[in-house]
Amino acid sequence: MENHRGDLVVIAAGYPGEMDRFLDADAGLRSRFALMVDFPDYTDTELEQILVSMAEAQGYKLSPDLLEALPARIAAIDRGSGFANGRSVRGLIEAAIGAQAVRPAAPDVDLDALSDDELTLLTQADLGQ
Repeated sequence: MENHRGDLVVIAAGYPGEMDRFLDADAGLRSRFALMVDFPDYTDTELEQILVSMAEAQGYKLSPDLLEALPARIAAIDRGSGFANGRSVRGLIEAAIGAQAVRPAAPDVDLDALSDDELTLLTQADLGQ
Protein backbone atom coordinates (compact mmCIF):
# COMPACT_ATOMS: atom_id res chain seq x y z
CA MET A 1 0.00 0.00 0.00
CA GLU A 2 2.73 2.40 0.97
CA ASN A 3 4.97 1.77 -2.06
CA HIS A 4 2.10 2.32 -4.55
CA ARG A 5 0.04 4.89 -2.69
CA GLY A 6 -0.32 7.13 -5.75
CA ASP A 7 -1.67 4.29 -7.90
CA LEU A 8 -3.73 2.31 -5.42
CA VAL A 9 -7.00 2.66 -3.60
CA VAL A 10 -7.81 0.22 -0.83
CA ILE A 11 -11.32 0.07 0.53
CA ALA A 12 -12.07 -1.94 3.64
CA ALA A 13 -15.67 -2.19 4.78
CA GLY A 14 -17.29 -3.72 7.81
CA TYR A 15 -19.08 -3.12 11.04
CA PRO A 16 -17.42 -0.63 13.45
CA GLY A 17 -16.22 -3.11 16.08
CA GLU A 18 -14.83 -5.54 13.55
CA MET A 19 -13.13 -2.72 11.62
CA ASP A 20 -11.48 -1.44 14.81
CA ARG A 21 -10.12 -4.91 15.54
CA PHE A 22 -8.88 -5.19 11.94
CA LEU A 23 -7.16 -1.79 11.99
CA ASP A 24 -5.60 -2.50 15.39
CA ALA A 25 -4.26 -5.90 14.27
CA ASP A 26 -1.06 -4.27 13.04
CA ALA A 27 0.59 -1.24 14.64
CA GLY A 28 0.85 0.73 11.40
CA LEU A 29 -2.33 -0.32 9.65
CA ARG A 30 -4.70 2.35 10.99
CA SER A 31 -2.37 5.15 9.87
CA ARG A 32 -2.44 3.85 6.30
CA PHE A 33 -6.15 4.62 5.94
CA ALA A 34 -6.42 8.37 5.49
CA LEU A 35 -10.19 8.51 5.34
CA MET A 36 -12.86 6.73 7.35
CA VAL A 37 -16.52 6.99 6.42
CA ASP A 38 -19.21 5.90 8.86
CA PHE A 39 -22.50 4.84 7.33
CA PRO A 40 -25.27 4.78 9.93
CA ASP A 41 -27.89 2.04 9.79
CA TYR A 42 -31.02 2.77 7.79
CA THR A 43 -34.01 4.02 9.74
CA ASP A 44 -37.14 1.90 9.90
CA THR A 45 -38.79 4.20 7.37
CA GLU A 46 -35.84 3.81 4.99
CA LEU A 47 -35.95 0.02 5.41
CA GLU A 48 -39.66 0.07 4.54
CA GLN A 49 -38.92 2.10 1.42
CA ILE A 50 -36.19 -0.36 0.44
CA LEU A 51 -38.55 -3.30 0.85
CA VAL A 52 -41.28 -1.65 -1.24
CA SER A 53 -38.75 -0.74 -3.92
CA MET A 54 -37.31 -4.26 -4.04
CA ALA A 55 -40.77 -5.82 -4.33
CA GLU A 56 -41.85 -3.44 -7.08
CA ALA A 57 -38.56 -3.93 -8.97
CA GLN A 58 -39.34 -7.66 -9.07
CA GLY A 59 -42.88 -7.06 -10.35
CA TYR A 60 -44.75 -7.59 -7.08
CA LYS A 61 -47.52 -5.47 -5.63
CA LEU A 62 -48.04 -5.04 -1.89
CA SER A 63 -51.52 -5.43 -0.45
CA PRO A 64 -52.97 -2.77 1.85
CA ASP A 65 -52.83 -5.18 4.81
CA LEU A 66 -49.13 -5.83 4.18
CA LEU A 67 -48.41 -2.10 3.96
CA GLU A 68 -50.29 -1.57 7.22
CA ALA A 69 -48.32 -4.34 8.98
CA LEU A 70 -44.97 -3.36 7.49
CA PRO A 71 -43.87 -0.73 10.07
CA ALA A 72 -44.33 -3.16 12.97
CA ARG A 73 -42.62 -5.98 11.04
CA ILE A 74 -39.64 -3.78 10.22
CA ALA A 75 -39.42 -2.58 13.84
CA ALA A 76 -39.36 -6.22 14.98
CA ILE A 77 -36.19 -7.04 13.02
CA ASP A 78 -33.50 -8.02 15.52
CA ARG A 79 -30.82 -5.33 15.51
CA GLY A 80 -28.29 -7.62 17.24
CA SER A 81 -25.05 -8.95 15.82
CA GLY A 82 -26.83 -10.66 12.92
CA PHE A 83 -28.49 -7.44 11.73
CA ALA A 84 -27.51 -6.81 8.14
CA ASN A 85 -29.28 -3.49 7.47
CA GLY A 86 -30.53 -3.58 3.87
CA ARG A 87 -29.70 -7.28 3.56
CA SER A 88 -32.10 -7.98 6.44
CA VAL A 89 -34.89 -6.41 4.39
CA ARG A 90 -33.84 -8.35 1.31
CA GLY A 91 -34.15 -11.54 3.34
CA LEU A 92 -37.61 -10.46 4.47
CA ILE A 93 -38.85 -9.77 0.93
CA GLU A 94 -37.32 -13.01 -0.38
CA ALA A 95 -39.12 -14.95 2.36
CA ALA A 96 -42.39 -13.18 1.50
CA ILE A 97 -41.97 -14.03 -2.18
CA GLY A 98 -41.26 -17.63 -1.23
CA ALA A 99 -44.40 -17.78 0.92
CA GLN A 100 -46.47 -16.20 -1.83
CA ALA A 101 -45.15 -18.69 -4.38
CA VAL A 102 -46.68 -21.66 -2.58
CA ARG A 103 -50.15 -20.13 -2.25
CA PRO A 104 -51.15 -20.88 -5.89
CA ALA A 105 -49.96 -24.46 -5.42
CA ALA A 106 -52.60 -25.18 -2.76
CA PRO A 107 -54.89 -28.06 -3.79
CA ASP A 108 -58.03 -25.90 -3.72
CA VAL A 109 -56.61 -23.20 -6.05
CA ASP A 110 -57.42 -23.16 -9.76
CA LEU A 111 -54.24 -21.74 -11.30
CA ASP A 112 -55.96 -21.02 -14.60
CA ALA A 113 -58.49 -18.80 -12.83
CA LEU A 114 -55.85 -16.58 -11.17
CA SER A 115 -55.15 -13.19 -12.69
CA ASP A 116 -51.68 -11.73 -13.10
CA ASP A 117 -52.51 -9.33 -10.26
CA GLU A 118 -53.30 -12.26 -7.95
CA LEU A 119 -50.08 -14.01 -8.94
CA THR A 120 -47.97 -10.96 -8.11
CA LEU A 121 -49.70 -9.77 -4.93
CA LEU A 122 -47.85 -10.05 -1.61
CA THR A 123 -50.07 -10.01 1.46
CA GLN A 124 -49.53 -9.64 5.19
CA ALA A 125 -49.65 -13.43 5.52
CA ASP A 126 -46.66 -13.68 3.17
CA LEU A 127 -44.72 -11.26 5.34
CA GLY A 128 -44.77 -13.63 8.31
CA GLN A 129 -44.26 -12.73 11.94
